[in-house]
Amino acid sequence: CRVFKNQVAPLMASYLNRMGQISDPLSINSIYFALGIGSFELANEFKEAHIPFEEWFSKGLIPHSGAKGNGSQVVRARALWCIGQWVEQLKPATRSLAYAAVTRGLKDSDLVVRIVSSHTLLRLVQDFDFMDTSQSYANEFLGAHTESLLILLKKCEMLSHRQKTAMIIRTILELLGDKMKGVIEPIVTKFPEMWDSCKSTSLLRPRLVEILITIVHASGCLSVELHKFVLPLLEYCLDPRQQFGDVQEIALDLWKEVLQNTPVLTDRMVRLFRFWNPNLSTTFQIMNVCLPVVESYIILGKVPFLKAESKNVQSGLCTLFRSVKPEGQKIIASHLDTFATAHPDEFIQLLHPIIGEIIKTLHLCAEAREARKLKRSLTPSMRSALSIPEKVLKEFLRILSHLLYRSFNAVVSFFQKFSEGKAAIILRLIINFLLSTGDGWELFNRRLATFAMCNCIATGQKELINQIPDVLGYASSVVIEDRRGDTGNYIPAASEAKQVPELKRTEMHRRLILISEDPATREDVRRYVVQAMTKLSNTIGGDAFNKFIVANVDSFILQTFK
Repeated sequence: CRVFKNQVAPLMASYLNRMGQISDPLSINSIYFALGIGSFELANEFKEAHIPFEEWFSKGLIPHSGAKGNGSQVVRARALWCIGQWVEQLKPATRSLAYAAVTRGLKDSDLVVRIVSSHTLLRLVQDFDFMDTSQSYANEFLGAHTESLLILLKKCEMLSHRQKTAMIIRTILELLGDKMKGVIEPIVTKFPEMWDSCKSTSLLRPRLVEILITIVHASGCLSVELHKFVLPLLEYCLDPRQQFGDVQEIALDLWKEVLQNTPVLTDRMVRLFRFWNPNLSTTFQIMNVCLPVVESYIILGKVPFLKAESKNVQSGLCTLFRSVKPEGQKIIASHLDTFATAHPDEFIQLLHPIIGEIIKTLHLCAEAREARKLKRSLTPSMRSALSIPEKVLKEFLRILSHLLYRSFNAVVSFFQKFSEGKAAIILRLIINFLLSTGDGWELFNRRLATFAMCNCIATGQKELINQIPDVLGYASSVVIEDRRGDTGNYIPAASEAKQVPELKRTEMHRRLILISEDPATREDVRRYVVQAMTKLSNTIGGDAFNKFIVANVDSFILQTFK
């Protein structure tokens, strides 16, 4: 800092004062290079010395960015580069001058100047203050910049420059969001030509697909107009016979974006699902894309889709669930929870192998905990079970709670077959795990657990009777917290989503509606518990029920349900 203050800053200031007298291109290049490299420190020194940035920017940088004559391409390139280095000093008035300079630079006859201009444009749009002027930028400069960048993408020969140019296009579109709709048609029109030009360098194609992802996302429900172009491209990219590893991975992201922004599941989109299973992978990166894809299909296609693609859905999800570690199973379970919420009966029918795997895991965890408590020796499988994170078990319990609440008879019927007639033991196991979740679980999840446990004990099975006091204690804490809190905190406001016409809904709307229509969000906990206890009383007899309750349940807890 001392060197800049005592030596460099005065020297640069003197050069700026004499800039009009300097004509040697290499000297001008050196001056702007020094100004760019030291932009952060010099900005403070110039302010203290009362050297206004706007003055030398408009009288020096801007004219030099369009310099002409012998060796002027060096001056133009360096001046445009220096503008990018001083981007933080730009104000709205000077920012438009910078955009105009970049516009000229992107059309320059010299390829290096055009490349430098594109890099400067990237710095301009990534600047914190860009969003304040983004609308005026979109109106005045976006069209010209996009056209020039597409030409540059074609003209560049080096792969790294082409990739950087594609990344710049994508970044600009991402930052502008729906403001970039005016340039969608030119990009889509030129896309086939750009795609074909990448035959010799397929490494550029993933960057092109990323541009499409941004366009689809910004277009929302209007992206259906792009399906004639996008869906054939997806078929090509997702086909495993093409052997495009990188392209296939990015195409999965495009597939997900298309599904999330389309209002209707067309026949061609259903046919695309045949590529879903081959693209499954045990890596978290691919799982986090593949699973939202099938989730979107289920939300969009509902029961008809599940019936049509039952084998593919079942084999893909069940095989994947068995092949990954608990952390991966948690990811799968978090996406399957939507399935269990929307279609619990179909979930049990198609994914009962996954339910069986979950029960096995819970049983092994229970055995391991009991053995550790009694200080018995642990088997390797028990040690493995003890290492399963609590968040994984809670994700499993959330799915089981949904099923026991919404489709109790169907899931118990499966438990009977799975355990050879010992469904009550499985129910007791699940109740014990749900009781152990305590206050660390979100209120909605504990409401759901209460409904599930009430359905279990209302059957009156003797193996579950002794759990009644603990279940009522758990339920009373939920009732009390439900009264204190605002139930709207966990019930999404779906009124606006429902007002959106079905042909204009995206997945965000569909999810809001789905969650708001889940009975668990509207159910009165206290009334549900009372109804379950009434059912239990009718099953085992009123006298026996009252005697047990009086002897085993705290009066304070009973007061909660009066």
